[in-house]
Amino acid sequence: MYKVLTKEEMKEVEKIKREKERRILRLWGGRNYKEYMNLIEKRREILNELYLVYPEMLIQAESINGKRTELFGVDPFDPRFFAPAIHYRVLPNEIVFDIDISDKCILEKIVRELIRFGVNPIYGESGNKGYHIHVLVTVKGYSPVEVAEIVSRNPEYREIMIVLFEKIQKLSGIENDAVDDCVMNHTHTIRSFYSLNVKGLKWKIPNSNNKSYPVLVLTKSLCKIIKSEIEVMDMERKIEKEIMSETYQYFKDKYSKVKWIEDVLNNPEKINDGRRRLILAVLPQYLIFRRKLSGEQAMEILLNWVSRTPRGDDNYLRHLIKSQIRQCFLKPDVMQGVLRKYANYERFTEQFGIDILENL
Repeated sequence: MYKVLTKEEMKEVEKIKREKERRILRLWGGRNYKEYMNLIEKRREILNELYLVYPEMLIQAESINGKRTELFGVDPFDPRFFAPAIHYRVLPNEIVFDIDISDKCILEKIVRELIRFGVNPIYGESGNKGYHIHVLVTVKGYSPVEVAEIVSRNPEYREIMIVLFEKIQKLSGIENDAVDDCVMNHTHTIRSFYSLNVKGLKWKIPNSNNKSYPVLVLTKSLCKIIKSEIEVMDMERKIEKEIMSETYQYFKDKYSKVKWIEDVLNNPEKINDGRRRLILAVLPQYLIFRRKLSGEQAMEILLNWVSRTPRGDDNYLRHLIKSQIRQCFLKPDVMQGVLRKYANYERFTEQFGIDILENL
């Protein structure tokens, strides 16, 4: 039997409902969100499926003005769940191809390669100018739930997903810069399907109405190939570490901080020329190797730095920053060598023919 609520209890229920409604409206800036309830409901269903695969998944709500909440657990009754956009941390056994440019040929090449691997992926426009392709990964004989749990408890297994991501991208025959590999970082968030891109005011709609995420099943033979590739990578890292350790320590002690580079970073308003040369030769390398920042942190600082220079934001510099940060992780020895050379200001001015410090 259902309990009949008293008048006081009914008033409390109504109070809770009104507060929930107010919080949702704040996220939407007062707009009528109910006209999008069909999309929000579909989003709830697809996020619930991911939650069932990985109950520890974390999500983040984004309001219509672009502000994001802190990460929180999945709760369909939380007012934040009705936000214009929900971002979630990529699952431990999920592969996401974040295509940065509006080239449908790149999308088609990756989709064809995934179909060759035996999975028809779910994908859609990112809501801006690119595309997102999603697949879950499992191993033959295991469910996606079991694999997600194993990978989350053993972070080194995440490298299997990264190697598979790189292998598919390579076999697709597309350039590395066309796909943002930062999203494969286990702490990275991605906009969920049926979420609004609040900048472009476009929804991220999947290519099909399937409620189930596609699953790529790794065979034993493919697992062996990936395992051997990881072993080779581990050996290369070990050799590189041994070769570089003494050199790295020497330069770490000698150049813990470089005053002229710090001055450049702290005074973007006075940098009238030489932005491209600074980004090529010193700034990304300095932030990553000297300040020990992550790629995302270095990206945020440099984009802010560029926007505050007299000439302002620049799409070319955005791509250059992203490319140089990527190279810092792909070729750390080369990029550290470039930094060691041009941390010497005299060499920098001699090579590039510009006196950056003239106005500082």
